[in-house]
Amino acid sequence: MKLFTKRLFLLLPFFVSSTFFAEAQQVDYNKIIPTAVSANAEFGEKLVRLSWQNLPSNIATYSNVKIAENTLTMARWSWLDRLNFSSNLNEYTIGAKEMADGRQPFWPRYNFNISFSPAMLFKVPLDIKNARENLKLSQLSMDEQKIQVRNEVLQRYQEYLMQKQVLEMEARMLESATTEFELKEERFKRGQLLLDEYNEAARGYMSQQRQKLSAETAYIKSKLELESMIGVRLEDVR
Repeated sequence: MKLFTKRLFLLLPFFVSSTFFAEAQQVDYNKIIPTAVSANAEFGEKLVRLSWQNLPSNIATYSNVKIAENTLTMARWSWLDRLNFSSNLNEYTIGAKEMADGRQPFWPRYNFNISFSPAMLFKVPLDIKNARENLKLSQLSMDEQKIQVRNEVLQRYQEYLMQKQVLEMEARMLESATTEFELKEERFKRGQLLLDEYNEAARGYMSQQRQKLSAETAYIKSKLELESMIGVRLEDVR
């Protein structure tokens, strides 16, 4: 018994820490997409918000949640469709007609009738339960969409920043290569440089031009891919 108590005491911190860790890892999906972005907010957060607002697939996901909410509301009131209500105003009472033997018949002036199918006692709760589960699925789909949108936008933004820096470096290297080639070209014209050396300098200059062109193409491509996620030009983001 003492050994069991000792082991339980040793394992207690593990269970406590595990419970705390599990609770600490709960995700607040409402904070994944900024609800409002100030002018001083990080540029990446602005892009995430724009993507969630403008991308048609995100709008469709939000609409699916609204449809699921409406379906649940309709299911909660669907029991009214299964109630049959009828009424009748008795003509004998209105006409006050006597029977053949001279007696006055008595009939209720109004007749009411309410009927329902016993199946509604089982079907309506199931319809409500299914509608509630469908709403949960729609909300989970929207939460997953939020994570994917944030991840995709921020990744493309980082790719854009990297390609922008690469282009700036390649542009500076091309400027240096251009200056060096022009100096060697001038020396070649003066006869101070051999043809092989001049051709080597020309090949290096053209190679740097190609690298700069490739960097520019990659930069433009990354910019267009990012803009396709937010629906507007980067220059228009405020």
